[in-house]
Amino acid sequence: MLKLDRGERRLILYLTFRKEAGEYGPKGYITVDVNEDAEAALVDGVVHLLETDISKVTLGYYYRRKRVQGK
Repeated sequence: MLKLDRGERRLILYLTFRKEAGEYGPKGYITVDVNEDAEAALVDGVVHLLETDISKVTLGYYYRRKRVQGK
């Protein structure tokens, strides 16, 4: 598609591409559990645990916000 933009004095050309895609099945799966304090992922039968302590950050923000809003 070709478009003429007279306000900015330019010619705009829109291109469309096509690609044939086939179906494929999954090779496996990864289980992920997300909580406030940690994320756990099960990959190939091995559990990987990432401790984030986001609840401490959230509570700290909550108390600061309450203190500021109370003034």
